[in-house]
Amino acid sequence: MKIYSNNLPAILANQFDFTENKFDKDIKLALQYEYLFNEETTTLFKVLGVPVIGYVRLDKVLQSIVLEKFNITTPKTYFNKTDNTPFRGIQQFDSYCDLTEFIVKPYVGARGIGVKKINRKEYKKMLENPEKEVNKLYSSELEEQAIHSPDTDKYYVESAFRNGSMVVQEYLDIKKEFRLLCFPNEYLIYERRKQDGQLLGNLSHGSIPMDVAKEFCRDHLEEPLISRVREMMKYFNYPWLSLDVYIDNQFNIGILEFQMEFAYEGFNPKDVRECMERSIKGFIK
Repeated sequence: MKIYSNNLPAILANQFDFTENKFDKDIKLALQYEYLFNEETTTLFKVLGVPVIGYVRLDKVLQSIVLEKFNITTPKTYFNKTDNTPFRGIQQFDSYCDLTEFIVKPYVGARGIGVKKINRKEYKKMLENPEKEVNKLYSSELEEQAIHSPDTDKYYVESAFRNGSMVVQEYLDIKKEFRLLCFPNEYLIYERRKQDGQLLGNLSHGSIPMDVAKEFCRDHLEEPLISRVREMMKYFNYPWLSLDVYIDNQFNIGILEFQMEFAYEGFNPKDVRECMERSIKGFIK
């Protein structure tokens, strides 16, 4: 039995017999990881009756639309609804958003890079002159990232402003944050305890992972949040999802964003690998 994949998660590399030959007759499952198969490959597996799981990474606008479709609470996201893209000019921005202060984040990105609370005046300046204003507004972040991870982080921040590719979200007073790994029949979770001065919890930037009581998960997260997440997973054939969960000062529980690819920091890698294995085996006919 073999599994076809176009982009293999490293943690699973030695757990299954993976192949990149889509014509191998022993293929029993196909895994899309961050990238979709082309139409020819998808059609081939459909004809052969090979289940295809996984989905492409969604941008922040599409994530907000999907979360709302499945009645999952998420911060209100502002964008150009004509074509579901970030604002590319002041007139577009003024047409959809009247907030004085809000959060901006890269249209496509990860690890909390580029997420910042700004005001209306600052955002309009960035729309007018993104190259100049991003370096001014993010000067301290760019200096820190130049030391710790210059290539990846600088790319996320600078590319976020090219062609107006920054998403606007309402600002929430978030009291608690969690990283949730959700699988069809189980989940892993920890609380991300923010350090003083942090807008969002991020382990790579000094946040601390904290255990979460089973009773809290049972009473506050499993219903309806995790149940609705699993409905979403089933719809897209996700074998797992990494989700940033929050609780605000009104005790509203929601999701900031989600994706298949994730960092293992804060979790026991053995637990993660075994959950991923069980999930994949559950899709094999």
